[in-house]
Amino acid sequence: MQYKEPTAQTVYHTEISGENNTNFIGGNHVHNENHIHPERTIARPILTQRGTQTFVGRSAELAKLHELLQGEAQVAIAAAASGMGGVGKTELAVQYAREHDGDYPAGVWWLSGGDVVGQVLSYGVRMGLPMTGTESTPEQKVQECYDFWCKGLAGRRLVIIDDVTTIADFAAIQPYLPADPTFRVLITTRERLQLERVDLDVWSEKEAVEFLGRLLGAERVMEAGAREVCEWLGYLPLAVELVGRYLVSQGRLSFETLLGRLEDSRLKARSLLRGQPMTSTHESLAAAFEVSWETLAEEPKILGAFVSLFGLAAIPQDVLVSCFEHWWDEEDLNEAWSRLVNLHLVGSDERLHTLVREFLTVKLDEMVECEEMRSVYAGAIVDLANQHCKYRMNLTQLKIADIYIEHWNDFVKRQSEGTFGIAIASVSMCLKQYYSAQGLYPSALEPIERALTIAEKQLGPDHPDTGTILNNLAELYCSMGHYAEAEPLLQRALSIAEKQLGPDHLQAGLSLNNLARLHHSMGRYAEAELLYQRALMITEKQLGPDHPDTGTILNNLAGSYHSMGRYAKAELIYQRALTIAEQQLGPDHLDTGLRLNNLAGLYRSMGLYAEAELIYQKALTISEQQLGPDHPETGTHLNNLALLYKLMGRHTEAKPFYQRALMIAEQQLGPDHPETGCSLNNLAGLYSAMERDSEAEPLYKRALTIAEQQLGPDHPETGAYLNNLAMLYYQTDRLPEAAAMMSRVIYILEKTVGYDYPNTQAARANLRMIEERLN
Repeated sequence: MQYKEPTAQTVYHTEISGENNTNFIGGNHVHNENHIHPERTIARPILTQRGTQTFVGRSAELAKLHELLQGEAQVAIAAAASGMGGVGKTELAVQYAREHDGDYPAGVWWLSGGDVVGQVLSYGVRMGLPMTGTESTPEQKVQECYDFWCKGLAGRRLVIIDDVTTIADFAAIQPYLPADPTFRVLITTRERLQLERVDLDVWSEKEAVEFLGRLLGAERVMEAGAREVCEWLGYLPLAVELVGRYLVSQGRLSFETLLGRLEDSRLKARSLLRGQPMTSTHESLAAAFEVSWETLAEEPKILGAFVSLFGLAAIPQDVLVSCFEHWWDEEDLNEAWSRLVNLHLVGSDERLHTLVREFLTVKLDEMVECEEMRSVYAGAIVDLANQHCKYRMNLTQLKIADIYIEHWNDFVKRQSEGTFGIAIASVSMCLKQYYSAQGLYPSALEPIERALTIAEKQLGPDHPDTGTILNNLAELYCSMGHYAEAEPLLQRALSIAEKQLGPDHLQAGLSLNNLARLHHSMGRYAEAELLYQRALMITEKQLGPDHPDTGTILNNLAGSYHSMGRYAKAELIYQRALTIAEQQLGPDHLDTGLRLNNLAGLYRSMGLYAEAELIYQKALTISEQQLGPDHPETGTHLNNLALLYKLMGRHTEAKPFYQRALMIAEQQLGPDHPETGCSLNNLAGLYSAMERDSEAEPLYKRALTIAEQQLGPDHPETGAYLNNLAMLYYQTDRLPEAAAMMSRVIYILEKTVGYDYPNTQAARANLRMIEERLN
């Protein structure tokens, strides 16, 4: 953020112009994270296609489910026996949503029973929701998503939460369930929750035989033994499907022979039921799985065991190819995969059923290649996360990451910290990137804190990688406006780099840059300048004078000179930084847009308005194209262009830009964020210039309150807002109040930016002018 030159004579009427000085952090690069939002037009949510395509029966259950969902109560599809899986709860939920799609004109959201908060917030972002303040609780953020859905689309809407495993899990998600009467909530669970319920039992004989008939043909199920097989399986839908798929693969295998194989598998199958209740239905399911398993050749068995490592989302084929490329050719992999799908060990939607994954996990543990496969998977997941979770992710990158996010979260939760701690830490760092790129800072905080805990435990508190994580955590705190929490982390990261790697190591230079960026944000410009200069010397030496990271530090150093009023020096360095970005990154890169914005801000400060306007417009176009029209960074560009128009006396053009920038800041960052204060101050300045003082005063006061609370009573930005409110009081003849405020402004600026800083001098001139009228 930058001050403007004093306007009209000696009047120091400051507006804040959000100049974006990007920073970066060594290792896993993280700059100033921003939220990614599409255009705020809401499309009707579409149910993700899940479940079997051969759904049979359940007409009574479907009717009861629809009847219950006509009321406002939450409804559960539960197993008739607590803890029972494989009865088709998910399939019933999918079938209900398909059959009653027209009853929910506002659409359907499908959530898994895990991270409900993260999933709801991601749905909100995808629908175009501007996420609100960083200080909002997770409950508040989730409710904002529901509210936004309600405002955007009329009619009933359905939220399905699949596989809420335990009563404790249900208690954990209860605060995040929608309360609006247009919502209906459907939960699938193995527990008999105290909700309106459809208790789902096993199939009837008729339903089981009908299902087999759909797979095998009506004539086949008329053969002797078909009904006996269904009975032996306890009519458990998942078991019947496994056996049906097995029979399809076996040609004309008789049902009598199948019964014999199931009996032979029963004892062996019990080893698959680790931690499962030894009910007859579960034994039957395990036996059905075992019969299918025994028909597999070595390659499909290895692949089946391997896929147990994945989460319960669709298994990405590119990951499988990369994991097996040194062992099998793609044709062998495809053949093994097809065998698993044909036997329904992997669903046609390329997902694993929870119970099947449990069985496959047992098979993995029994294999001599178990640890090797776990290591290969861990390496692939880490590489995938590092490849797709980058700084400043755009909408396209986020959509790609969505394919993998459940697998990354599952890896972090299921793998042992002892064996894969560093891999877990690395994936956690990437999860932080994914969530913070959407402005979901509370969701981003948990994985980065997990990564720090693991690194300190396994690598040590002074390891360089621990320092990298400290840098990332500090950056997240800065994004949330928590500067006091960030500073000791950055000091510690710098100390680690200098002691462990040396004072001239690149990581030391990056840590210096980040600490300087924090000091700049806090108005400590002289300290920032010295740190930037040290960082620049290291980076030029290690990476070269034209490296993009060298350009970033040059840009940041120029920002300090701009803030201190050293315009000639700032211009030369800004232009060098811009040239590096254009040549190394491209003319439409986001960093190029930021450099353009900052150079335009300098020209505005120098009174070169025509030059500044063209450059600001170019920077705004890049931001809108790359990030979207409602991104906070786009808001900064809007604010800066509005500020220029105001200085040029083009008030009518400035107003909608200021208003749009304020709306973005409030909705994306929150009503109490420093950027919101900046936008409030600037819109107030426009109203004051238009002689609409009664509208300007409450905005100035609100901006001042935000600055005092978020930045501190002695921050230069607090001084700026005090100055502007004081000048408003001067213009409206409230001279004693104006004089007291201006004296405080002078104290703040002399303490923070120095006696000779242009705004300090303008503030003293303003006080003299006020005192002359008082006397």
